[in-house]
Amino acid sequence: MNCGEKCDNCCYVGEGDFVCLLTHKLVMEDFCPTEHFGCCNYDWKAEKEKERVEQTNNRLDYAISQFEKYNLKYKVCNKTNGHINVWRPSDNKIFSFYARTGKIQGIKNKRGIAEFIKILKEV
Repeated sequence: MNCGEKCDNCCYVGEGDFVCLLTHKLVMEDFCPTEHFGCCNYDWKAEKEKERVEQTNNRLDYAISQFEKYNLKYKVCNKTNGHINVWRPSDNKIFSFYARTGKIQGIKNKRGIAEFIKILKEV
């Protein structure tokens, strides 16, 4: 992604180079960010966070469809961050899953709905 797609302060000057109109610094060289990329304080992190939040509902709906497909008891705890509690059928243990990030609370090195379903199906 180049600055020019999102930032009005960025100007293409040719050969893949962009200059910030506010700071007059080279922010991209040969379409690659330089150390001055984002120097005008355009909030790229906030934009990415906004995109991630917009996807939360889709991820939450998909996770719920998977829990229902496998007849797993669940409760949506927080729609904003996609937090869902799910009961493992074999021992009724409650696990927390975050649909937004795919994080399985308390489980390291495993992430995502497919991995979570495997854990829930373990006896």
